[in-house]
Amino acid sequence: MALQVFLSHSSIDGKIADALQTLLYDLFGKGVAVEFSSDQKAGGGIPPGEKWLPWINEKIGAADKTYVLLTPNSMNKPWVLWESGAAAGVALAGPKTSPVVPITFGISNDDIPSPFASTQHVKGDTKEAGGILRLLQDLNKDLGHPLTDKAFDLTTANLLPGFFQKIQDELKNSSPLESLLSSVPHLFSVRGLGGHWVTSYQFTSGDALMRHSEVVQLTPESDRRLRGRPHFPEPRTEGRHNPFRNEIEFELANRHLLGHWKNLSDTRYFGTIHLAVLTGENVLEGYYTAFASDVSVGSGPWKWVRIKPETIKEADLSKMVLRTPAEIHSLLTAHKRHAGPLNLTDIIEGKT
Repeated sequence: MALQVFLSHSSIDGKIADALQTLLYDLFGKGVAVEFSSDQKAGGGIPPGEKWLPWINEKIGAADKTYVLLTPNSMNKPWVLWESGAAAGVALAGPKTSPVVPITFGISNDDIPSPFASTQHVKGDTKEAGGILRLLQDLNKDLGHPLTDKAFDLTTANLLPGFFQKIQDELKNSSPLESLLSSVPHLFSVRGLGGHWVTSYQFTSGDALMRHSEVVQLTPESDRRLRGRPHFPEPRTEGRHNPFRNEIEFELANRHLLGHWKNLSDTRYFGTIHLAVLTGENVLEGYYTAFASDVSVGSGPWKWVRIKPETIKEADLSKMVLRTPAEIHSLLTAHKRHAGPLNLTDIIEGKT
């Protein structure tokens, strides 16, 4: 009969649980049966319509081992603590030994929450001392050593690099706003949004309405996260000798980019940003909020249009001058969502 393993985890760490399940199956095959509540594969996870509490109780009661996955997202989740506490209770109440083993991913020993701080844990994201090899060796022993030492070393050497890469990618993709956005899937990878974009927004200075325009280079940091940095040509801001230069961090939820921006030229100014990625992924449209004073918030529309990559390819943007903020603002305002990217010559002075 297969060794029963239960993975206690936060819902946002479902892909980490899936990666660990795959690793155990690839290594031990039918010698183990690995279950976790968010498993989306056929026959896995909590069946539709079934009550979750009896299902959890049943799986914990049947488990030979329970692994608690501790990540930056899950450490303070009452649900994870409840599952692990239930597993420990089952182990104490019945004849079956069901040890609870914390497995850490992306956190240090000092970050382990108090219920597990005194428990011997495994570092799931390394093969160094105290790492995942210790857990795998323990399983191999409990299964009666189906893998010889040589076979174990060769197989783990082949499997672990891919496992560690999956863990690293998933930790990068995890949402910093996990409590609110983790259940909102991203419908595509933001890697397709990388490149140069021309942007424009209005702001109020005193009683006057001003405009700002700049070219921003978007750089994907994962399938879900983007960072935007100002790029040549120099930005232009009405009423400012020293133009605004905005650094922006985004996260994708559904087809919406949500994030924060900070003015690098004058760090007094910062705020939030929410853009919809319009069909075709060449136009971003939405709003920003901004620091207006210690007790007031400003806001306004912010529009972005992609610059056609082939028109930039050999260009020295540092020697070019962006058209005036008023011209860029009018150009972007009139740009339709299905019109495609702009040419570099559309936004540069003297090139139209």
